[in-house]
Amino acid sequence: MILTVFSIRCVLIVGVLLTAGGSGWTGTAGLKDSEPDLRVVIDSEGISARGPACLKLPFNRMTALSLQIANRTESQSTLQISGTSRIFGLVPFKMTVEPQSEVRSAFEAVPLLTGEVEVDLLLRTGTHQRTLKQQFCVSPTGRLLIRIHDGDDRVVSARLSVTGSDGRSYAPDGVVGSFFETDGLLELEIPAGKAVLKCTRSGGQITAPRKEVVVEVDIPVDRTKALNLRLP
Repeated sequence: MILTVFSIRCVLIVGVLLTAGGSGWTGTAGLKDSEPDLRVVIDSEGISARGPACLKLPFNRMTALSLQIANRTESQSTLQISGTSRIFGLVPFKMTVEPQSEVRSAFEAVPLLTGEVEVDLLLRTGTHQRTLKQQFCVSPTGRLLIRIHDGDDRVVSARLSVTGSDGRSYAPDGVVGSFFETDGLLELEIPAGKAVLKCTRSGGQITAPRKEVVVEVDIPVDRTKALNLRLP
C-alpha cells in the first residue's frame, strides 16, 4: 500500500497567515485503535462522509483530527479536504488511497471561537465532490503547570500522559502518541474542566517495579493550575 500525504503546517484564513496559539500539541492517541473523528467512503457513486453530532476541539490550538478513509473503487483515489471560515482554520489535506483498501490518517484544524461552530468541509476526489456540514464544540482552555518530584522533593524524569476534558491527549510540541517522556517540569495548555494524568518514573536508575500514579485535576478557564505530582 502506498500512501502520499501532502500537508502544509500553516493555515490561511481569508488571506491571512495564522499561527496557532498555545503551548504543546493536541494529538490523536492510539490512532489505529481509537474511533476516528471522521469517516469517509469513496465508491462508484461518489463520496460519503460522517462525523459525530458535535466534534470536541480546544480553542485556538492546532489539533489533529483522526480520519478513516475507505476506497471501495477499483482504482486509486486521491482525497482532498479543505474549508474556509473566518472562525475556523483548516490545513489543506491530500492523500492517495489504493483501490479496495482502508487507511487511517489525520488532518489538522484550529478553531478561533469557543462554543458550537458549524464548518463546511469540502471533500473532493478526481471526479466527485461533496460538502460535509460538521458541527464542532470548541472548549475554552487553561494552563497546567506540572512539577514531578520524588519523596525528597527532587524533580525527577517521568513518563506521562495527559488527557483533557475532551478526551484527547495533550503533549509538548513534536510529540506523537498518548505517552511522552518529561524531565519533570512542563506547562501545557489544555481544555478547561477535568483532566486525567497518568505518570510513572523513568530513567535507568530505577530498579524497583514502577508504579503508575493516576491524578485527576480541574483546569480553570484562562488561568493556570499548578500541580505537584509526587512519585514513589
